[in-house]
Amino acid sequence: MRAVIARSVAALLTSPRLRDARRSLASARRRARGGPAVVHYFHQADDPYSHLMLQALPALAANHAIRLELHLVPPPDDAAAPDRGRLQAWSRRDARDLAAAVGLEFVDPGREPDPALVSLAQRALAAAFSDGRPLEHGAPGSPDSE
Repeated sequence: MRAVIARSVAALLTSPRLRDARRSLASARRRARGGPAVVHYFHQADDPYSHLMLQALPALAANHAIRLELHLVPPPDDAAAPDRGRLQAWSRRDARDLAAAVGLEFVDPGREPDPALVSLAQRALAAAFSDGRPLEHGAPGSPDSE
């Protein structure tokens, strides 16, 4: 009996209908306050998809009334990426093909970036993201305010 109840509660909590209702309620609250939608962007310095997304963020911000909140994240741990070498090679190849298909830039060097360069990039990104100010379309520091 407990298992049936637990499955029913889990199904309810993870149901698309409840998710959509929560999103609608949050959106209505945000609109009532007059605030922009918030997009949390999580960037991994050595991730090819993150490289592509950085190129797409200015257009996203220009085309939608959003506030970008930028977060620097480390690579996933080994439990989440058990075959890391093949995952990295595949993501580089996939990012190259995706970039060509949508008009972004990505050059696959055929290997992972040098760890010292990744560390340098992480420090630079941390400094850029650290001011804590979310980027809004048209706000100082946003891509379209220059």
